[in-house]
Amino acid sequence: AGEYLTGFLEVPAAAGAYTVRVAIYQADERAGSAQHLGTIALGAERGALGMSDLLLEREAGGLRWDNRGSTVMLNALNAYATGDAAPVFYEAYGLRPGRSYETTLSVRKAEGDGGRGVSLVFNEKADRATMQIRRTIGLEDLVPGQDRLTVTIVEEGTGAKATRSRLINVTRP
Repeated sequence: AGEYLTGFLEVPAAAGAYTVRVAIYQADERAGSAQHLGTIALGAERGALGMSDLLLEREAGGLRWDNRGSTVMLNALNAYATGDAAPVFYEAYGLRPGRSYETTLSVRKAEGDGGRGVSLVFNEKADRATMQIRRTIGLEDLVPGQDRLTVTIVEEGTGAKATRSRLINVTRP
């Protein structure tokens, strides 16, 4: 009780859509389970604006992933207490250096009309075609429950857009 199994497996894969399933078994006890995690899309059309999955981080503990010079401390439970700050890591690609991009991060209830939530909007210029981005969003105004974190990047001038979202669990402090 109160313990969680976490692990990390990196599998090289070309751009495309993949169906992801995970199976965990205890060979000596002949026990285990398999889970269908859904379909993920890796990469985008060459040169098109795109972004990676959103990775929620944990400042202390967590599962360490070294990604091309950046250390990401993964939050395997995607859980934060009300009032905490949620660090988010993602990569944007297909950017045009010198071009401005508007990014919106929002957290809203996963079910229903979305209700009250939090959001951040900011503009920045790309300095290279692929950028690793870290943002932190405060959860002070959220009540416990499951919420949806959404990040949208829009290229100014063309309107090209990339959006990703994931569930985040907000718990009592």
